[in-house]
Amino acid sequence: MIPESAKPNWIEESIIYVKCPRCKIGDLDVRVRRGILIKYMLMFSDVKRYRCSNCYAKVYAKTNIVKKPEKN
Repeated sequence: MIPESAKPNWIEESIIYVKCPRCKIGDLDVRVRRGILIKYMLMFSDVKRYRCSNCYAKVYAKTNIVKKPEKN
């Protein structure tokens, strides 16, 4: 076992992605560019467009979709 003080910081800083709502397998990890009209309509919203890494579906989701794990 590695003592807590000896663990590198990047282990605790890893990112957890939410699964795709369509295929339920891939991660929504890639941001997709939006058109100018949509960009200005959703400017003050926390909704962004993401692409699934498995089925390549483009999905609108809240920006808190990328989460950092909670520290115990």
